[in-house]
Amino acid sequence: RPPRSPLFPYTTLFRSIRATQSIADERILALPLDVPVVLTEVLTEGTEWADECWVRVLELAKTRAPLCTVLLHCELEENKRRIQSEERHIKRKPRDPVMAQRNQEGGAVLMGTDVPNYLALDVTKLAAHEAASEIVTWLETLRAQ
Repeated sequence: RPPRSPLFPYTTLFRSIRATQSIADERILALPLDVPVVLTEVLTEGTEWADECWVRVLELAKTRAPLCTVLLHCELEENKRRIQSEERHIKRKPRDPVMAQRNQEGGAVLMGTDVPNYLALDVTKLAAHEAASEIVTWLETLRAQ
């Protein structure tokens, strides 16, 4: 069902997102099981859209287990600095530092923190390659178990 939240009204955009997800899911399911799949998303409890997206992730995970989730945390001032970077502009990502403040102060509960394979990683003092290395090390540890 389409989202019915005042923040996420049903629009052509959501039909397009669902169509794109459907194509992506078909391609993901066609991959060999030893090929990892990384989805990046911020889903917060309490919205129909987030619930729908989380169900999609869980359904995909049934065929491609194990599901591993990673929560990246960055202290507010550093997050605000990073969000204004030129790299984000080049990638056409939002750059308003108020967004970082609103997201952190909003107190929304993130989905995915209750799965067995969950990593919370503070990236405040880490470069992107360092954070990636930490995640890879964690995943390799899980695989070895």
